Amino acid sequence: MDKKFHVALAFILAVSLGACGGSGSSDSSGTESEVTNAYPTDLALASPFAAGSSVASLKKQEGEEATPLTFEDKKEKIGEILDADTSEGCFNFSGEMKGEEEFFDCYGPPLDLGGTHEDGIMNEMNDPLPGGDLGIWLENEGDEACISAKVNSSFEAAEGRTDFAQWVTASILCVANQNGVALPADGGSVDLTDEVAAALAELSAAPFTPGSVTIANAGGTYTTAMTGTTTTPEGDSLTVSMSLTHMPLDATNTTFKGLLQHRVSGDIFDMLANCPDGTNTAGGSVLYEKESASSLKVRFKQGIFCGEASADDVFDANGEADPTNKYASASEMEDCAGTVEDSSNGWGDTFVNSVMNLNPETGYGSMYWAWQAGRCDGNTRVFSASISADGGTAGAPGGCGYFGFGPDTAEDTVGDTDGMICNWAGPGAGNFGSKTIQDLVQRQCVTLEDNVYVSIADQLNIAYGPTNDCNANAELTCDGAACVTTNDLLDIDEMVFTAPTPPDPL
Repeated sequence: MDKKFHVALAFILAVSLGACGGSGSSDSSGTESEVTNAYPTDLALASPFAAGSSVASLKKQEGEEATPLTFEDKKEKIGEILDADTSEGCFNFSGEMKGEEEFFDCYGPPLDLGGTHEDGIMNEMNDPLPGGDLGIWLENEGDEACISAKVNSSFEAAEGRTDFAQWVTASILCVANQNGVALPADGGSVDLTDEVAAALAELSAAPFTPGSVTIANAGGTYTTAMTGTTTTPEGDSLTVSMSLTHMPLDATNTTFKGLLQHRVSGDIFDMLANCPDGTNTAGGSVLYEKESASSLKVRFKQGIFCGEASADDVFDANGEADPTNKYASASEMEDCAGTVEDSSNGWGDTFVNSVMNLNPETGYGSMYWAWQAGRCDGNTRVFSASISADGGTAGAPGGCGYFGFGPDTAEDTVGDTDGMICNWAGPGAGNFGSKTIQDLVQRQCVTLEDNVYVSIADQLNIAYGPTNDCNANAELTCDGAACVTTNDLLDIDEMVFTAPTPPDPL
């Protein structure tokens, strides 16, 4: 099997909104550019564990077997769209826009506590402990290493809208090619709205309805912008807006940098703890830079912003999703930052910040995936990992991943692992931002075996008691059995991990 399939814990974020030409607007004449001069064709968004995962549920196209789509699968899909010679071929895709995460028994299950807790008196507020707070609790989910199952699930919940943006813009390029439309000259712009609408009208079911499709060229940097609506399989109507700035760094576009932005608004984001019911907005960005044939840097940010958030609400001055704009209501008199400023369209739930560095020729590298469940949590949960082509057992693909807690997602140091919070919601856990952090981390090393990432037993450190010091007394029970009395977590100084560096802002 091609080793590129095993992109380890480094998330290969697809940045495929490319620029293309169109008719019907000003300054569409001039030197025609190849599509590849305005499109990062060798990027794709896929979970590192997609190949052969037994529990991931990334979906292939409607009517096909529900199998995870790998890095190579998605690159192939993009190529098929770009090279299509029919309208149907241009729009051969669907996207999962809702992004609900699947929960597993192995990661952060709800936990019934019993007996005596050393940090305080148990009551109905902390028995059972809520799901999602305990980190890697069991070694496996079925036959698959828990870290693989969890990363696939988290990744699936975040990637669908980026896939949609990717495939929509590949479709725009396809339509431009079929209509013989050139990229705009420097300082010009083109409008492809009519051409895209006409191509979609030929389909029995269109994946979206365009409001506007425009392309601009500023000094050889191409910006593609698309607005419109789409409908989920459940019949929910969504408003979509996306843009990409793509900057070739050489004449052949073999090195480049760029920024993808997307917003999806609708009443589909269930189970939010902070945003009001009704319409809310998933807003995300992908900053990328390919420095050489063997060096790719990517930073992905995404959160659920409350209400119908505008671009100014979602993106910071550099154009990336803004973790500092947190939802707050003056009527509540105080938000989690201690202010009374009204920020009704700030982010409220599930902000993700991920950075990865990889060799795009092999697909291996390092990454961190940091996410904060709620705006007031004060800490991120962080997966960090490095995977190589021979980092597993007997030279198989694999490597080691770590789980711990880090700083608030609004901090400049987001992505760092500060240690392990073993008692997030139990007795004596403390308030958000003041929980006890031990200089410990969870470790799970994996190897690819029969196309599934499995745990390496002698490189597993996940067991602990749900207390402030990570060790339980003999009287504390977890789901009716004695909790772990002495943890086997790894000292944080023993982490073998070099943090990836993010791309520079555009």
